[in-house]
Amino acid sequence: MKKILTLISALAMISFSIYGSISVADQSSAVSGQYSTIGTGAAASGMGNAYMGMAQDAVAIFWNPAGIENISKEDTSYSLFFSHNQWLMSTIVDSFSVATNVKNIGAFAAGFSYFNSGEMERYTMTTQGEPIDMNSTFSTYAFNGNISYANHLDKDVDFGITMKYYLDVMDGSSLSTIAFDAGVRYFVSALKGLSINLVATNFGGEFDGYTISKEVTLAALYNFNIADWGFNAEYDLVGQLNNNAVNRIGLEVITPYLILLRAGYFTENDIIDSGFRDISFGAGLNINSKYNVDFSYEPYGELGNAYKLSFGAAF
Repeated sequence: MKKILTLISALAMISFSIYGSISVADQSSAVSGQYSTIGTGAAASGMGNAYMGMAQDAVAIFWNPAGIENISKEDTSYSLFFSHNQWLMSTIVDSFSVATNVKNIGAFAAGFSYFNSGEMERYTMTTQGEPIDMNSTFSTYAFNGNISYANHLDKDVDFGITMKYYLDVMDGSSLSTIAFDAGVRYFVSALKGLSINLVATNFGGEFDGYTISKEVTLAALYNFNIADWGFNAEYDLVGQLNNNAVNRIGLEVITPYLILLRAGYFTENDIIDSGFRDISFGAGLNINSKYNVDFSYEPYGELGNAYKLSFGAAF
């Protein structure tokens, strides 16, 4: 029990050092790498990105690395994940990951995400501050490569860490950096189906002096069954750099007919003040607990709608 408390305490200190190491003056500046906050996968999106506890196997590399350890609990050698995100204003995000378990050593995963915001018009400014159309376009894209390791301390505690490489390219100029995620998952033995998760993301990363967007999340997941129906309910309390605390709530219903239904609510759309927003919906097919296909829909008010499609496989 002592080593469990030591690990959780260490992660908590790392998590809060993300903010403690940044001065008030730094926090008033712009935060880079905002694309890193776009949730990965249709299942997560359908639950309002309340997914730190739900993330398992290969997809967990993008959420909570402690979830990768789940692969050692299943009768599988590999887990694969792919997601396509048709986001706002022609923006796309594609992600792929693979995870495997090495007996007596731990679980490993590798993955990447590619972000592309499409072509944008190039402008310059006059000395009076007026914009001038250059009649040309430029592109901006980013690449994120991840490697993770996860293991367990005992049957009730899993932990994981991810090293991340970011490459950010805009109009031919590029920046790169290294960042880390760390996560702990505690299965509450006193209440079957309840797990508590603590996750810190993107600590240590900067782009040319600008801090990468960072989060510290405390998540509670509770799963239970009623007759042949299964339910997963999750609540995430998220601390974000330069923002107030964010609340995410998600529900997944596992029907007896291979179909999964999802809904979510989140409070981070603080720049959108009109239209249908702050909620999400999703559905999926789970075949033999080995293969899954998921779809989600996220409305963003006057900015439009976002759609995600993802696939997962275990073998």
